[in-house]
Amino acid sequence: MRLLHGFAAATLLAVATLTACGGGSADDASEGDEDTQQASTNAVTVTAREFSFEANQQTVTAGKVNLTLHNRGSIPHELIVVRTDLAADKLPVKDGTAQVAESETIDHLHDVRAGARRSVSTELTRGAYVLICNIPAHYQSGMHLALTVE
Repeated sequence: MRLLHGFAAATLLAVATLTACGGGSADDASEGDEDTQQASTNAVTVTAREFSFEANQQTVTAGKVNLTLHNRGSIPHELIVVRTDLAADKLPVKDGTAQVAESETIDHLHDVRAGARRSVSTELTRGAYVLICNIPAHYQSGMHLALTVE
């Protein structure tokens, strides 16, 4: 019993020491400078599954935006950022892919394998965007969502 109390006291002392020496908590990150706050609010994580996209948020602030595609499906997917005023599900389609002009394509993450997570940072100006997977038949099957940049 005495050994158990000694172990518990040592554990509490170690935790108190680590906390006092820095390490910090996740809450500390939200108290950082403006750039840190903007980076956290301008981080969009898109979760891909067969055949859907879900995002942690769909509105961000103009400037540097960190986009992450987390492929939770069983086949490869991609994330293409398209600037357009069309609704997410209204892009023209030909031969199973959304027809997007090169000038409308802002950035992309190609060939994100099942279970993988990849990120890209890109500058986005105010406006309407669509995030799509444009592997044949994926867009038409529901892999798209709107992104608003304010």
